[in-house]
Amino acid sequence: NRENTGVPRSPGMKYTHYSPKADVIIVDGELPLIVRKISGLIEKYKSEGINVGVLATEQTVNCYESVEIISAGDRDKPETIASNLYYALREFDRRKVRVILAESVEGTGIGMAIMNRLKKAAGYNIIKV
Repeated sequence: NRENTGVPRSPGMKYTHYSPKADVIIVDGELPLIVRKISGLIEKYKSEGINVGVLATEQTVNCYESVEIISAGDRDKPETIASNLYYALREFDRRKVRVILAESVEGTGIGMAIMNRLKKAAGYNIIKV
């Protein structure tokens, strides 16, 4: 089983330069369900004393409380998310966040590239809702 040998399954999985020090968890699904799930995870991690960050978008940045929140950009302008993603992940490192809860974006067009980068940063750790 190649997954257990440390050998990348494909060349694109080899490099993790978008990976922050924190664990990244992508929450994927319909936006209202994503917000609800992330809100629940915030409470869980905070109750465990873990510093949490949320990688949100302009549409949801005001939906979360009591955590480090960074808007990656506007869902209606995915190029803004693409250009801000690397900065946002590094900013969470500067803020000493241990877990980053990231909203998924539409996986077509530029969104496909965004999700590819985000999945690499998360080590393919995705919660479907």
